[in-house]
Amino acid sequence: MKTSNKIKEQIKQNKILYPVCNTIRKGLTYVSVNTCNMIYGIIRKDSPNLEKYRDIHKNQRCFIVATGPSLTMQDLDLIKEEYSFSMNSIVNIFEKTPFRPTYYLLQDGHVEKKLREQLKKINITSVCDTFIGICNYYGNDVSISKKTFNQLYNKGNWYNLNYTYHCLNSYYYPDKIKMGFSVDMAEEALDGFTVTYTAIEMAVYMGFREIYLLGCDTTYGGHVDEANLDRHPRKNEPAFLRILAYEEAKKYGDRSGVQIFNATRGGMLEVFPRVDLESIFEWP
Repeated sequence: MKTSNKIKEQIKQNKILYPVCNTIRKGLTYVSVNTCNMIYGIIRKDSPNLEKYRDIHKNQRCFIVATGPSLTMQDLDLIKEEYSFSMNSIVNIFEKTPFRPTYYLLQDGHVEKKLREQLKKINITSVCDTFIGICNYYGNDVSISKKTFNQLYNKGNWYNLNYTYHCLNSYYYPDKIKMGFSVDMAEEALDGFTVTYTAIEMAVYMGFREIYLLGCDTTYGGHVDEANLDRHPRKNEPAFLRILAYEEAKKYGDRSGVQIFNATRGGMLEVFPRVDLESIFEWP
């Protein structure tokens, strides 16, 4: 056991010291969360470029293509003539398929660094309408900064990514997570622990009223804070947090008449009604 872990265990076993340390931690977290919220409110600016996308696909249908292991080339062949959103590593299979998403999203700084050379090689902003989520107050270690956008993707469109409860609230107060759903992407996207959630927000903003998720297995583990797993073994699992977000998207859809279906082959996402992808294209 590492020295730091030994110290943590000793503190936990101390009936006087542990409550004091825990109270101090919660107090510092409260200050940190609210400071970040305040900074975000000061630096956030609306994205005027996104106004032209508002309701441009009113009452139409689209497919949101995540990059889960269930996704197949045959799936992409079926939807290649449809309006679609995709993200992240979908660019790695461009050489193997004629499929190109109508809209491409990227908002994770770690992912962007891994894909940067590939994105430059294919000139992503000329291939797809590209949307980059930026978050200046964290920078491109955990999200994409405005500086990175201006240097590499300035022919695309940027949107504000409100990352506060992802990076702070959820890890310290997982029992009190309040998910949100953005209805105005020109103002901000509300993070749902996955760019697929942002794609749903973007699709709704564009006016789509029939949305199909594909390759959305929701089984990816991602970054987990090991220290918090002891306190909240389920609520810090990224897949669990994403499902909480998808539940919020479904609530919004039910209220506003947006139908969201899961056309993924398998996976663990059961929030939305499941449909068979091939059946969507069968004539009645």
